[in-house]
Amino acid sequence: MTSFHSPDPNLIVSALKFLLETYKLYRSRSGRKTPEKQEEVLEETVAKAEEMSAGGAPAEEVVSEIETKLERDLGPAVKEGIIRRASSILALAQPFEVEAFRYYDNLSEVLKRAQEFCKATNMFRLRGATNSDFAVLQMPKLGLALREVCADYRILTYGLGRGDVLQVRPIGVRTFLSTRVEAIHVALDLELTRAQRTGGTWTDHMKALLFLSGGSEVNKIGFTLNQPVESPYLLDFEVRLTGQQFQQIVSALLDDLNNYANELAEEQREFKERIAPQLAVILGPWIKP
Repeated sequence: MTSFHSPDPNLIVSALKFLLETYKLYRSRSGRKTPEKQEEVLEETVAKAEEMSAGGAPAEEVVSEIETKLERDLGPAVKEGIIRRASSILALAQPFEVEAFRYYDNLSEVLKRAQEFCKATNMFRLRGATNSDFAVLQMPKLGLALREVCADYRILTYGLGRGDVLQVRPIGVRTFLSTRVEAIHVALDLELTRAQRTGGTWTDHMKALLFLSGGSEVNKIGFTLNQPVESPYLLDFEVRLTGQQFQQIVSALLDDLNNYANELAEEQREFKERIAPQLAVILGPWIKP
């Protein structure tokens, strides 16, 4: 019988959460809205384990509760399979090796898969914007996640806060998945409050386009400005990611793709079941046999 152990109950919870995300990813890619029983039970198990871990329960007690619930709700065979996969994930939790923090490299791989998925499902064509060179698909949830991770892009606009500029704030932030090598594009609309020499203020506007890029360290992501820029004080920047922020970004990306997939699936079903039959009735008299 497989068992999994760690002196840190948080690692045990993290292994289960990672496993849970694979269930959700598989479900989103298969177009199903309703989770299967394994996913539901695993989500309940994760919630209980998190509660116990936060309450200071020892690792042995957390493991016992996990194994008991999985076996009770799913049976010994399914429980054994889940524990085996979670044990494999835990085995990767070695002390702080640089390779484990290659967030940009891992994010790039996820984005490549997302690009392939959107091309294969015609998502770029049906929900995006295209031209002769490339296509883009707006990603609302990913945009919110990146905006939070990048602290509202204040690092980018910090250099603008000089001279007569009193305040800079983004009034529009749109994030796109692109078919280009630079998979993520962020379009910023900036509002600048400037001081007048005679007193008072006036409002100015500026635009900037950012491309996701690698950072100077393995756990950093960068953003490079599309040239030319409207101000020399707008500069490329990078931010350091935590594991939680990396997961937040990936989860937001998957949420956007899942939302588009569900929306298109529903629209396709609506056309086949309702609109197409109605069109047949309307157009029938004009269609020659």
